[in-house]
Amino acid sequence: MALKSFEIKRENEKLLRVAVDVVDGALRSLELSGDFFIHPEEGVETLQARLIGLPPDEKVLAPVIKRCLAENAIELVGLSAATIAAAIARAR
Repeated sequence: MALKSFEIKRENEKLLRVAVDVVDGALRSLELSGDFFIHPEEGVETLQARLIGLPPDEKVLAPVIKRCLAENAIELVGLSAATIAAAIARAR
């Protein structure tokens, strides 16, 4: 597995690190880390699992991330769904 990584820190947001493995145009693995907060903490695993198999495209990922957060009552503090989607797209 060849993970590619990217770090992003947008104004008024916390640092986000992503590591991705993309195979045949789809996310095969994804790791999100950084100094942001997510409640409940296991929400990061839920979010990562939901994105596996999707293309690393901001326009595809952003609405899926928002939906996953809402459906699972996951709260991001210091980070937006758009930033996560952008970082994944850039890491690939």
